Parts: sequence; C-alpha cells; structure tokens
Amino acid sequence: AQTDAYLSKNVYAPSLDAMIERGELKTAQGFLKQFGPEMGTSLVAGFEGKIKDRGKALAAEAEKARFDGVVSGILSGVSDLPTLEEQREAAFAKADTIADPKIRDKVRTELRQEMSWRKDKQDATTAKEVMQFQTLARTQGWNPLQAKEQLAGASNLSDAAREKLEKDYDGKAEKQTPANKAALTELRRLIDLGAEQGGMDKKDADAIDAYIYRNGLTFEQGRKAHAYAEQGGAAGELSQSHVNRAFKALFPKRKQSAVPGDLYDLVALELEPGKPVTDEQVRRIVSRLYADALRHERPEKWSPDNVDVPLGDQERIEALLRKENVAVTPERVRRLYWEEREGKR
Repeated sequence: AQTDAYLSKNVYAPSLDAMIERGELKTAQGFLKQFGPEMGTSLVAGFEGKIKDRGKALAAEAEKARFDGVVSGILSGVSDLPTLEEQREAAFAKADTIADPKIRDKVRTELRQEMSWRKDKQDATTAKEVMQFQTLARTQGWNPLQAKEQLAGASNLSDAAREKLEKDYDGKAEKQTPANKAALTELRRLIDLGAEQGGMDKKDADAIDAYIYRNGLTFEQGRKAHAYAEQGGAAGELSQSHVNRAFKALFPKRKQSAVPGDLYDLVALELEPGKPVTDEQVRRIVSRLYADALRHERPEKWSPDNVDVPLGDQERIEALLRKENVAVTPERVRRLYWEEREGKR
C-alpha cells in the first residue's frame, strides 16, 4: 500500500499532469485505466475531471482557431481593394455566404468591430496629417503657392488629408459653426465621462483625432480638444461637466444638446487658471452670462417687468423670499433677479 501511495504521488500523478497539459488526453486515459487501481478512487476521479475539463478547453481553443481563421481569411481576401468602404462591403458579402447562422453572426460581429477600428485609425491618421501640415504652414508662414508646392511633394499624405488641405492649407479658412461648437462641447463631455462610463479615454489620442475629423472641428477647436484632454481644460479645474450641470440647474427643462457650444470657453475666461472650481461658482457665471446676453441681444426683454428668469434662479429667489417671510409672486421674482444682475442687490 505504501508503494502504491508513493508511486501515485511521485510517478503517476506527475506523469498524468504532464500528459493532460500537453493535450495528450487519450494517452492519459489509457494510463489512468492501466494504473488507476493502484492510485485509489479519489485520485482517479480527480484526474478524470482534469481530463474532461482539459478536453473542453482544447475544443474551445480549436473552435476559436477555426473562427479566427475564417475571419482572417475574409480580411486577407479583401485587403487588395483600394478603399476601406470597398473592403468592408466585400467582407460582409463573404460573411453572408457562411451557411451556419451562428457562425455567420459571430463573423459579422467580428468584422464590424474590426472595420470600425480600422475606420477610427484611418480618420485619426487623416486628422493628424491635416493638423501637422497646417501647423507647419502656420509656423513657416507659407503663402498659397508655397503650400501648393509642399503638398505636391508630400507623397505620403492620404487622399482624404490632401483633399482637405487643398481647400484649406493652414486651417485659417475654417469657420466655427453651431454644429462644430456643439460637437466640441460633446467631445469634452465624453472625455469627462471616460471610456468605462461610455465616453472617451482622455489618453486615446486616436479616438480624439477621429472625432475631430468626423465632426468637422476647426484647427483651433482641435487644439482646444487635445489641450482639454491633456491638461483638464483651459481653466485648469473647469470641466465641461461643470458647465453642463450649471446649465441644467438653471434651465432644467432644456435638453443637454441646448448647451451653447461656446459656453465652456466663456466660463473659462471668468476663472483663474489652475484654481479649484465649484458648481455654485460656475452656476453664478452662467447665470450672469445669460443675463448679459439677454441685456445686449434682446433689450426688449431686459426689464424688471418682463425679464425671463431661468428656472434655477427662480427657485433660488423664491426660497430666499420664503425665508424672509415675503409673499412669493412672479413680479417680485423678476424684480429681484433683475436687481441682482444689475448689481442693485
């Protein structure tokens, strides 16, 4: 019995473990059948379980290898097509010929992820090429003729970058629009969220560049986007989330997309760089900026009789009136708000 125990521990068990690890499962089963009676029921049952588990793992690895081979074969077969759009179309056409619906769906999912990644890389590369050329054009002070000559000699540029640079070689012809202002605001929000919360990793320069290209951000907006990701915003501690929360507090019934595209920059100008920022501080600034805009752009609405009071300020003023045991009326709320903004309170 002592000999059997010694052999089981020092000879049989190590030999079986090595066979199972190498994937020699039939050999292990034969070994177990031959020497099992000497090893004991408990040890045999343990190795039978190991053989079964290893068999499942090897089967899964083989299935994955076959699946990866199918995907790789499809991607290899379309790689000679000139554009990513043509490659994508051809790849999905090949996937649709797979008879097994489960495998077909898995292959399509894998292709979708791969093509999405390639599109991101392509757009990021285009954005980098454009920004690098435009930066050089600015620092070198090229005129249009010099820029044209430089473009002609830049053989490594992508077609998309070349097409954009032929229209605007230094980024100075680009215009800020409501659409790209809103896109910059959304990009800052995504960076605040972070990748784990469904946003964007602030360290993922490719993702940021791809977003810049797809959403038509200007040269200056692109620089602001990268500065925000790298430094935490133009005002140090200020984030887009601060601005969004302040806007929501003042105008709770408005959609997030209603946040003005240049509001972040306007708030940043009011703050001392690098200093901590509070939500209340930002709310006060946004409220004042709203009042200033109303005063200058719609003067007919700027009077204590008919001023539009943001809902957040309205609720704040109503609470103050109640605290002072003063009856709350729309007229009092409007006048107090107007007096605050005029510096009379």
